[in-house]
Amino acid sequence: MYRASGFEGTDSQSEDVDLAKKRSDRGIAERVEELSLTWEDLEMATDNFSDLQVLAADARYSRSFIALRQVFPFLMTVKVYNLSIPGARMAYETELQILRLCQHPNIVQLVGEMKNILILEGLAGGTLDSLLFNDLTRKITWDTRLKIALDVANGLAYLHHFTWTYKTRNRLPCKGIVHCNLSPSAVFLSGSTAKIGELCYSMLLHNTDEIEEGKVGGAFVYLSPECASRGIVSCKGDVYSFGATIVEMIVRKRISDIIQQLKEPWTWEADHLSDLIRQNFVTDSSLLPELDSNSYRESVSELARLALQCMNPDAENRPAMKDREETKTTWVSYPRGRRES
Repeated sequence: MYRASGFEGTDSQSEDVDLAKKRSDRGIAERVEELSLTWEDLEMATDNFSDLQVLAADARYSRSFIALRQVFPFLMTVKVYNLSIPGARMAYETELQILRLCQHPNIVQLVGEMKNILILEGLAGGTLDSLLFNDLTRKITWDTRLKIALDVANGLAYLHHFTWTYKTRNRLPCKGIVHCNLSPSAVFLSGSTAKIGELCYSMLLHNTDEIEEGKVGGAFVYLSPECASRGIVSCKGDVYSFGATIVEMIVRKRISDIIQQLKEPWTWEADHLSDLIRQNFVTDSSLLPELDSNSYRESVSELARLALQCMNPDAENRPAMKDREETKTTWVSYPRGRRES
């Protein structure tokens, strides 16, 4: 039997901080709980877990389905873990724990859970990966891309800045959450808002800023050099993945494909990507009309420079996401006449 997600294990201080957010989320959780959902209900809602209803599929452990609107009065996402796969139970419990803790408009929200299922908010827009690559004829404006980048930055800053004190004395306080799997496939679209999901590989930081020999599940191309070669997990590794995600969002090509197209060796010098964009070598051709405007070209170049700063091979020289949170800077400006909302 389904049960609505609770917020067990919170201390009084954290409860005070999140009280307003919890109240705003209770409505949908209570409405779902009133339905007394069973496995049969979820089978019906997903058309017997039809491939046609698949929103996203983790290569290892899970598949996410959009629930049919005809079955429920509101949109939901049903994420099903295959617990028979080694490591899947830990991944399920990790994602469940972190989604219970995190309440932020740019983090996918948990509505409830069953024994191997997470019931999440409706994410009908699919993933950023599908938006970018499933239909290359679909136009994606620069303002849309920039809004997605800023939403992801906000969500990542929240995770990296997250603190938590457990009631039990034998557990160290959490001093940040490392996503460990950030890519366009881990960014979901809900209306005009981008949200970070796929938190099953995430790790809690306790008394250190990094974890030696951490196990991560991200695709190799999005992993930072220190993570790929030495297994070092840190917030700065997430920053590298964020930069790689931005690059793909700007050029609308996968980094692996970009590197194959280049006749010269790929380098991460600050102006390299900007030069390629100006040469129209890797830019999404649908953006070219917008690039006729100086203000749009400046905005694209700004975001390209930020992406390459994030992908600096030296972790110490990458910007920190929580710097943006603390200083409230925008990092990247909207073209003139537009503003961050």
